[in-house]
Amino acid sequence: ASGTTSFVENTGMELEDTTLVLQTNISLNYLKLTGSSTIQTNANTLSPNYLEIGTDSELDLTNAVNSETGIDLAGDSSITNTGDLLVKQISVNGYSLTLNPAITSLTAKHIWIPNDYNSDRPNYMATNGKLLAQGVNVTLTKPLWLVKGKLEMGGGSLTLEQGGEVRDGGELDLTDSTLELAGPLYNSQGTGTITTSASTLSLKSNVKFEPGNNATFDTYTPNGWGMVLHNDSENSSETINLSLGTTGVDLIIEPNTESLTSGFVNYYSPGKNWTLQTSPSTNHLTGVAYGNGTYVAVGNEGIIYTSSDGTSWNTVTSGTANTLQNLTFANDTFVTVGNSGTILTSTDGISWTSRTSGSSDTLIGIIYGNNTFVTVGNSGTILTSTDGISWTSKTSGTSSSLQSITHGNGIFVAVGESGTILTSSNGTTWTSRTSGITNFLIGAAYGNDTYVTVGSSGIILTSPDGTTWTTRTSGTSIDLRGVSYGSNRFVTVGGTGTILTSNNGSSWTSRSSGTTQHFSRVTRGNNNFAAVGNSGTIATASDGIYDDDSHGIGVKSYGVGFTINGNLTLKNNALLSVYNKNISLANLNLESGNVELNNSGASLNLAGGSVGTNGKLKIGGQATLNLEGDLTVTGTLNLHPHAVFNLAGNTLDASGGRLEFGGERSFDSITTNEDTALQV
Repeated sequence: ASGTTSFVENTGMELEDTTLVLQTNISLNYLKLTGSSTIQTNANTLSPNYLEIGTDSELDLTNAVNSETGIDLAGDSSITNTGDLLVKQISVNGYSLTLNPAITSLTAKHIWIPNDYNSDRPNYMATNGKLLAQGVNVTLTKPLWLVKGKLEMGGGSLTLEQGGEVRDGGELDLTDSTLELAGPLYNSQGTGTITTSASTLSLKSNVKFEPGNNATFDTYTPNGWGMVLHNDSENSSETINLSLGTTGVDLIIEPNTESLTSGFVNYYSPGKNWTLQTSPSTNHLTGVAYGNGTYVAVGNEGIIYTSSDGTSWNTVTSGTANTLQNLTFANDTFVTVGNSGTILTSTDGISWTSRTSGSSDTLIGIIYGNNTFVTVGNSGTILTSTDGISWTSKTSGTSSSLQSITHGNGIFVAVGESGTILTSSNGTTWTSRTSGITNFLIGAAYGNDTYVTVGSSGIILTSPDGTTWTTRTSGTSIDLRGVSYGSNRFVTVGGTGTILTSNNGSSWTSRSSGTTQHFSRVTRGNNNFAAVGNSGTIATASDGIYDDDSHGIGVKSYGVGFTINGNLTLKNNALLSVYNKNISLANLNLESGNVELNNSGASLNLAGGSVGTNGKLKIGGQATLNLEGDLTVTGTLNLHPHAVFNLAGNTLDASGGRLEFGGERSFDSITTNEDTALQV
């Protein structure tokens, strides 16, 4: 009941054997709880940036953390939470963290199991760190890094949005659990362990997978996506086998439309490789945002373009001829602002409605935060709105032109000419801050616990709190006009096609954009960055580095043998391809696509089934096809001249099919008719 309480940067509380009782909302930088300490929030909120725990009993984190909180363990701990638990990251530090099964789900960017980064802290490089999920659904939005420790799911699902890596003694235990992969997962050289039993593998994109050890997934749900398997074991002669599906259960592999063009991510390196895209015209583009599955770009003469993927763009009608300067997406609404106080809103980026701003000033920047839209512009104009429809003028305390605004960690930061920087917690009351420069500041963004603003002559400033600012070296004297944050990376753009990236806002790397046109703004969405600029210039950069394995989606294995149990159906030109290792298939229904055994010394054991008119079964040189049941071929059976074909007393009915045979073949037990085609 202390009233207004505040903790400035690098301050906080260390509580031992203490109950922290909240009678008001508290935000603080650092909180440490040890011994018998507990938290009583009383429906208030506790918002620490860093929470260090090592409590004797289970700690209830309901209303005590948020998506910007990093949790560090100072001892073995267990936690509970009412509903979904969202945190920035968890550092287990070689201790044990146990989740209460009552937690609906846990979402974090990272979960670090070992202490492998700070030799001054306990458990440095220790192998006994672990997280026991106990059936709680866990989602990681950044790559998993599991080394010298254990992540044990105990049921529920583990969703890896950017895949990850297991190595050097790390163990991923998926017993009775589901692994949802949306990125590459590597058991580096087989030095880690992936444990499976009664497990499910579900794909959310085309993925690379190196199991590194024998693994069995009783349920395989590809969802129309493809999987490429690799054997990266330290011992190249070691046989790695992957088993998918359950005997007697149907398994359908059928590529979806998106999987055929998505490619496979090898690893994530956001904002690195840029590709120029074609826009519908040469209008100057001044703003871009992503929301509701759509990119929207705005510019001169009220031009508005939309795109679902950043590649193919369509022109839509804005209803104004005024230049649109920028836009944002929040609260299920696009809001764009521009000259003469123009404000338009849209829920889909296609149909736009004009709103009354109450100002004739040029509006240049807009952001959403604290349940409020805030737009800034010439003469220090500031307007706020809770819905994007009704706007209220606020006093900024400056007549300087404000060029951009961002929001993060509960603070709005607006920047403008002559190095102007203003901050506000609510968008209503603003405080002037000292930037230390007189440069024109044009862009602002927040990410990685850092505010970044960019401007003329390549100026870059960073701040942890919006109050104290530090000048950074950008490596260029070219004007920087826009900055965005996503995928753990800042990206800034500017004149002559300049693109710079940074993971902390301090050290910046130049990237090639492929153009000398000026970029005005940049945003991130749909796993891509998109930048817009002069003459309708649009460029995009993917989060991932891709390879060309998209030619045929299904399962492709390089050095990993695998077994598919149950009744397998391939549709829509699906591909099942194995190099160097054995494959075993239950009853096969090859409607459309290929099954290929591509190298010597390997065998395909096939329980029987059919190869449809649009299907092809291909056996390479020195490879063996062992038929363990009757097979009907109305499509194509291709046998290399040095391939071995064992019918083992079963029959091959090739009536109406195509036999592509090389070498000496016996037609005993092979049925043909006048519609059978034979190519030798």
